[in-house]
Amino acid sequence: MRANDATRVFRAPNPVFTASYAGFVVGEGPGSLSGTLAFSTTATTRSARGSYPITPSGLSSTNYAIAFVDGVLNVTSRCVERASLVATRGARSVGATTTATATTVATARRARMTTTIDAVRNAK
Repeated sequence: MRANDATRVFRAPNPVFTASYAGFVVGEGPGSLSGTLAFSTTATTRSARGSYPITPSGLSSTNYAIAFVDGVLNVTSRCVERASLVATRGARSVGATTTATATTVATARRARMTTTIDAVRNAK
Protein backbone atom coordinates (compact mmCIF):
# COMPACT_ATOMS: atom_id res chain seq x y z
CA MET A 1 0.00 0.00 0.00
CA ARG A 2 1.22 3.46 -0.86
CA ALA A 3 0.56 6.83 0.77
CA ASN A 4 -0.83 9.19 -1.85
CA ASP A 5 1.13 12.39 -2.52
CA ALA A 6 -0.38 15.61 -1.15
CA THR A 7 0.22 19.36 -1.28
CA ARG A 8 -0.38 22.16 1.18
CA VAL A 9 0.69 25.78 1.59
CA PHE A 10 3.12 27.05 4.22
CA ARG A 11 1.58 27.48 7.68
CA ALA A 12 -1.56 25.53 6.76
CA PRO A 13 -2.37 22.34 8.65
CA ASN A 14 -1.48 19.05 7.01
CA PRO A 15 -4.27 17.66 4.83
CA VAL A 16 -6.01 14.37 5.54
CA PHE A 17 -3.68 11.75 4.07
CA THR A 18 -4.98 8.87 1.94
CA ALA A 19 -3.57 5.65 0.50
CA SER A 20 -3.80 3.44 -2.56
CA TYR A 21 -3.84 -0.33 -2.41
CA ALA A 22 -2.87 -3.02 -4.92
CA GLY A 23 -2.33 -6.79 -4.96
CA PHE A 24 -5.52 -8.12 -3.42
CA VAL A 25 -7.09 -11.31 -4.75
CA VAL A 26 -10.46 -10.93 -6.46
CA GLY A 27 -13.18 -10.00 -4.01
CA GLU A 28 -10.83 -8.73 -1.28
CA GLY A 29 -9.63 -5.23 -0.49
CA PRO A 30 -8.45 -3.01 2.36
CA GLY A 31 -11.21 -4.39 4.58
CA SER A 32 -9.28 -7.70 4.59
CA LEU A 33 -6.49 -6.06 6.59
CA SER A 34 -6.29 -5.70 10.38
CA GLY A 35 -5.42 -2.61 12.35
CA THR A 36 -5.92 1.08 11.76
CA LEU A 37 -4.18 2.91 8.95
CA ALA A 38 -2.10 5.79 10.28
CA PHE A 39 0.22 8.32 8.66
CA SER A 40 3.14 10.35 9.95
CA THR A 41 5.23 13.12 8.44
CA THR A 42 8.09 15.30 9.59
CA ALA A 43 6.28 18.38 8.23
CA THR A 44 4.73 20.77 10.72
CA THR A 45 2.81 23.99 10.08
CA ARG A 46 6.13 25.86 10.41
CA SER A 47 8.05 23.59 8.00
CA ALA A 48 9.73 25.46 5.16
CA ARG A 49 8.74 25.08 1.55
CA GLY A 50 9.90 21.69 0.23
CA SER A 51 9.13 17.97 0.13
CA TYR A 52 8.49 15.79 3.18
CA PRO A 53 7.76 12.06 3.50
CA ILE A 54 4.27 10.77 4.27
CA THR A 55 4.83 7.45 6.01
CA PRO A 56 1.94 4.96 6.28
CA SER A 57 1.73 2.32 9.03
CA GLY A 58 -0.64 0.43 11.29
CA LEU A 59 -2.03 -2.35 9.09
CA SER A 60 -1.29 -6.06 9.24
CA SER A 61 -2.53 -9.29 7.71
CA THR A 62 -2.12 -13.02 8.12
CA ASN A 63 -2.83 -13.49 4.39
CA TYR A 64 -0.80 -10.67 2.85
CA ALA A 65 2.73 -9.35 3.15
CA ILE A 66 2.15 -5.59 3.35
CA ALA A 67 4.74 -3.29 1.84
CA PHE A 68 4.32 0.29 3.06
CA VAL A 69 5.50 2.88 0.52
CA ASP A 70 5.97 6.53 1.48
CA GLY A 71 4.22 9.32 -0.37
CA VAL A 72 5.41 12.93 -0.63
CA LEU A 73 3.94 16.04 1.00
CA ASN A 74 4.86 19.16 -0.97
CA VAL A 75 4.77 22.37 1.06
CA THR A 76 4.40 25.40 -1.20
CA SER A 77 4.58 29.17 -0.66
CA ARG A 78 1.39 30.97 0.14
CA CYS A 79 0.07 33.25 -2.55
CA VAL A 80 0.12 36.99 -2.06
CA GLU A 81 -2.31 37.71 0.71
CA ARG A 82 -2.99 41.39 0.27
CA ALA A 83 -2.05 44.29 -1.91
CA SER A 84 -2.75 47.99 -1.64
CA LEU A 85 -2.28 51.05 -3.84
CA VAL A 86 -1.85 54.58 -2.51
CA ALA A 87 -1.77 57.53 -4.88
CA THR A 88 -0.61 60.99 -3.88
CA ARG A 89 -1.82 63.81 -6.08
CA GLY A 90 0.78 66.33 -7.21
CA ALA A 91 0.31 70.01 -7.94
CA ARG A 92 -2.22 70.87 -10.63
CA SER A 93 0.33 72.57 -12.85
CA VAL A 94 1.79 71.34 -16.14
CA GLY A 95 4.62 68.90 -15.56
CA ALA A 96 3.56 68.14 -11.98
CA THR A 97 4.43 64.68 -10.71
CA THR A 98 1.87 62.28 -9.27
CA THR A 99 3.29 59.43 -7.21
CA ALA A 100 1.58 56.05 -6.76
CA THR A 101 2.98 53.48 -4.35
CA ALA A 102 1.95 49.82 -4.58
CA THR A 103 2.68 47.62 -1.59
CA THR A 104 2.44 43.83 -1.70
CA VAL A 105 2.83 41.67 1.39
CA ALA A 106 3.76 38.02 0.87
CA THR A 107 2.94 35.99 3.95
CA ALA A 108 5.30 33.07 3.33
CA ARG A 109 8.35 35.07 4.28
CA ARG A 110 6.63 38.17 5.60
CA ALA A 111 8.41 40.05 2.87
CA ARG A 112 7.34 43.53 1.90
CA MET A 113 7.85 44.76 -1.62
CA THR A 114 7.19 48.40 -2.48
CA THR A 115 7.00 49.76 -5.99
CA THR A 116 6.86 53.49 -6.68
CA ILE A 117 5.52 54.75 -9.98
CA ASP A 118 6.01 58.39 -10.97
CA ALA A 119 3.82 59.86 -13.67
CA VAL A 120 4.24 63.31 -15.18
CA ARG A 121 1.11 65.12 -16.28
CA ASN A 122 1.39 66.53 -19.77
CA ALA A 123 -0.33 69.70 -21.02
CA LYS A 124 -2.28 69.78 -24.24
